[in-house]
Amino acid sequence: MHQRLAKALLEDIYYPVSAAVSIGEKGEILSVHLFDTLFCGDHMRVEPDAAEVWLMSQHNDGGRTLYDADLQNLRRMRQLAGGRRIRMFLASEEYACREIGLSEDLLDVL
Repeated sequence: MHQRLAKALLEDIYYPVSAAVSIGEKGEILSVHLFDTLFCGDHMRVEPDAAEVWLMSQHNDGGRTLYDADLQNLRRMRQLAGGRRIRMFLASEEYACREIGLSEDLLDVL
């Protein structure tokens, strides 16, 4: 599902954009909030009744590691998630959308 969602939302965008995706108990998409990766992470929204939340970041430059802004946005998402599972995905025209493993150590640093 994450690859289809990234293709629909992020494929033809050539600047840093992200999506906060709220996923329900049955794996359904409850909401999607698109925002500018670099400047609008403070406006990120997630559904309060989501079972898990995803952060999807478009890396138009093909970068395979997290931007500093991605880390800031993960920090914000962690606050909004309130202990719910968080998943991180990177998307680029250079590679298919892929999940970035988030260790508990990384999340604790955020």
